[in-house]
Amino acid sequence: GGVRCHNGDRYCPTYVLYRCEADGSRVRQISFNEASEWDPTVMADGRLLWMRWDYINRPVIPTFGFWTARPDGSAAAHYFGTYPPHPCRICQPRPIPGSHKIVATTAGHHTIHAGSLILIDREIAEDGLEAITRLTPEATFPESEPHSPVSFGSPYPLSEDLFLAEFCPDPYPASMARYPRVNAYGIYLVDTLGGRELIYRDPVVSCFEPIPVRARPMPPVLPSLEPGSEMQAKGVFYLQDVYRSTQDIPRGTIRRLRVNELIPQPTQRVPYSSRVNFEVLKRVVGTVPIDGSGSVAFEAPAGVPLQFQVLDENGLAVMTMRSSAYLQPGEQAGCVGCHERRTSSPLIQRSAPAGQTVLKLEPSAGPQYPGGLSFAKTVQPVLDRYCLDCHGLRETAGKID
Repeated sequence: GGVRCHNGDRYCPTYVLYRCEADGSRVRQISFNEASEWDPTVMADGRLLWMRWDYINRPVIPTFGFWTARPDGSAAAHYFGTYPPHPCRICQPRPIPGSHKIVATTAGHHTIHAGSLILIDREIAEDGLEAITRLTPEATFPESEPHSPVSFGSPYPLSEDLFLAEFCPDPYPASMARYPRVNAYGIYLVDTLGGRELIYRDPVVSCFEPIPVRARPMPPVLPSLEPGSEMQAKGVFYLQDVYRSTQDIPRGTIRRLRVNELIPQPTQRVPYSSRVNFEVLKRVVGTVPIDGSGSVAFEAPAGVPLQFQVLDENGLAVMTMRSSAYLQPGEQAGCVGCHERRTSSPLIQRSAPAGQTVLKLEPSAGPQYPGGLSFAKTVQPVLDRYCLDCHGLRETAGKID
């Protein structure tokens, strides 16, 4: 697909994650987000960690968060960030050896991958400034704070107190129209006490992304959770209890779960598709009933970005997922609740809930179009059949309302 706010000759493709064997064979896609997913790294426990752009049902700027998955792409889950507009963007996540914390770069939505370096402690919170420690306070957060006199980027952690990084002593290029000089960035050793020691600077070109050449512990090799072949078109989602949520949802008020497919676009449509100029296109895949315990298990298509909505007795959405989920072929994935805290654990139950029966999605009424809602295909035929006899141009010509 393409970035949603780029039109015509401003086409900008989106990027997602792929994997392959060491010899370059068996290349296959392992993430299916509607927008870009970038900069994967391997955590100490063997999971992948990367940055995701999330545009679904939200403003254009606070859209960046970190996600994790197993190396086969299964068990994809939110890790940190996404919602607060400050910092504007977090990127370049790197796990710290011997620590549960990660180091990352804050940047702007419309700027280069550089800004200020931060330490993130997810055990404190999954979002927000309370979980963030500024490692380079002399550099401000781009686009959400005043322009910075200097900038850092591409941190490589040696410990919680010592990092390799790129550094530029010039004022930060704070817009797409400005770029740093070609030799602006050098490699520095950065510590939490304010030390900034030059390691290497090239007089001709900038230097980025330092990586020490040394032996490192190998993360465990996590086995694949995909029981089926790559040709399988479906997987299974299991929701344990929709009422376990960060929001107060009165028990018994949720009747169904609606599943929408997010439709990647080659580029933004012109004219715009709705009042919300850059909203992501969707189509309803189907719905399933949620039982009295708040649980449901259902089949869903694999390899496509999906969005969930919980519906009340009138079919109205009570809560809408502002991100995407996806299944690998044959994967069985589950969640504790609806927007539950990601550090929470499932309830221990002595008997299987009734919702463990795997249901098939019930398609919505009316014609089904693979490209989503279309005025020409869905609405115009209704107007032609029921309205034009009285309100067509021939009948209304010369009349004044």
